[in-house]
Amino acid sequence: MITNIAQIKAQANIVDIISSFIPLKKAGANHQANCPFHDEKSASFVVSESKGIFTCFGCGKSGDVFVFIQEYKHISFNEAVEEVAELCGIETIKSYTKKDNYKTLTQKYETLFTYAKNALLANSQVSQYLFNRGLTHDDFAEFSIGLMPEVATIRQIFTEQEALELGIFKKRQTGSIYTPFAHRIIFAIRNSAHKIIALSGRTHPYAKFTNAPKYINSQESHLFKKSLTPYLLSHAKSAISKSKQAIIVEGYMDAIALHKLGFKNAIATCGTALNISFLNTIIKICQEVSFYLCFDKDSAGQQATKRAIELLLKHRIYTSYVLILKGDYKDIGDYLEQTKGRIQEQESYDYSSLFRAIPIIQYLILTLLRAAQSPKEKDEIVLYCKSLIDNESNFYQKEYLLKTISSFTKIPKEYFLSKTITKPNHSRILALLYGIYNDEELAFIAKEKLDLSAIPQEYAKDLSAFFETHTLSKEALKIALNTDYAQQWHQNTFYNEIMEFNIAHAKVKQALAKQNKDIPSICALQEYILACKAEIKLNFLF
Repeated sequence: MITNIAQIKAQANIVDIISSFIPLKKAGANHQANCPFHDEKSASFVVSESKGIFTCFGCGKSGDVFVFIQEYKHISFNEAVEEVAELCGIETIKSYTKKDNYKTLTQKYETLFTYAKNALLANSQVSQYLFNRGLTHDDFAEFSIGLMPEVATIRQIFTEQEALELGIFKKRQTGSIYTPFAHRIIFAIRNSAHKIIALSGRTHPYAKFTNAPKYINSQESHLFKKSLTPYLLSHAKSAISKSKQAIIVEGYMDAIALHKLGFKNAIATCGTALNISFLNTIIKICQEVSFYLCFDKDSAGQQATKRAIELLLKHRIYTSYVLILKGDYKDIGDYLEQTKGRIQEQESYDYSSLFRAIPIIQYLILTLLRAAQSPKEKDEIVLYCKSLIDNESNFYQKEYLLKTISSFTKIPKEYFLSKTITKPNHSRILALLYGIYNDEELAFIAKEKLDLSAIPQEYAKDLSAFFETHTLSKEALKIALNTDYAQQWHQNTFYNEIMEFNIAHAKVKQALAKQNKDIPSICALQEYILACKAEIKLNFLF
């Protein structure tokens, strides 16, 4: 049992905690974001720093910082309390008792690396291997690179229990102890305060690593969370803040190479795919940061780039770029290895000497278009572009998307706008219909509140008949039986979804009315939209 929950809650800043997982934007006295618990176009998720609570006016979820962590990570209350405490640097009473505190453990890691650096310098073959890759003696100290000491040496520094909990030791089925980092080159993973909190181990040609992965990383612990710990963050955070740019690479050697080449704003993922928690760690350093993706040129690197772009676009982080390394180099580490001493400092972060910088939207769409084999596939890509524009509610962001996409696709802006305001969200409609056809209470809510004119004609006739006769047509039955459309609805969230659906349709009609300069319709629709929003708020309160 945790006895200092009140202390943890009092010291936890709910804005800082939540912004570790989703991007928040200041909105008056509060902060806003798109709700992480349901799909929505406009930000209805509000965080009150003064009250220490969050509320979503869309789905109805609300609570304190512990509730957010519980819901977001699908964990127990005690686990949520422990997570918040760790993020705040507050000690809790846990299932294991620690004799040494955080400071002592990081000091022990420093001692371990003193031995590791000496072991590396004493091994001429491994040292020369790293020299051949463009590193120097000074780099071993600057970036905390070493060779893993023997188990006996580790035992002089850490207790067995500490080493097991941190993943430095593993236990065989026979009960004997070993280190998974044995004989490997090791890189220190430091937190933003420049304290060592984990290790990464790399193979080399001068030890036998049979069927072993090239890199292994420390397991997650109370010190180390992969998604919250960019490699070289403590080295890079000042340059990121100053330049408002962050280069993201996948490999530790790539990050080191970029720093040696003068790009001090480079960081790397720690053995995990790029995720929003990682991005938020950087956004907390600089709200206006632009991300530069610099992954390998091979197929795996290209797939990683595509996934990273999709993540950035999902969270509306548009002003980011893909860096394409010039020349016949596999990655930036390969460039450093081949050029060795020919290094120039980059004071102004001018990427043009080494890279071509392409906006992420342009890179993704052009990549998809090159892979498209038929007109139908190309049309689907254009529809994807339209969905990006349609889902953006911010006027200036929408203008940026329109200008960028129209520029490189050579498709007029008007085409995207005209299609955007007439094309319904198909999956959203089918999810609503599935709920209506399978739940009497949801059907009653829809009959009372749903604007049938918002439903496409291909579904509206069957739905209207269902409301009147309570029987399903052949096509309606297909929807009712298709579990791909299933979504778990609570009555309140379904009610809000219906109202949001009505609002979205009313906005489409209002946009058309504005094009036709139909003032009475514009005013009437605005009143209707406001009435729907008021009903959502009332539903939340009661």
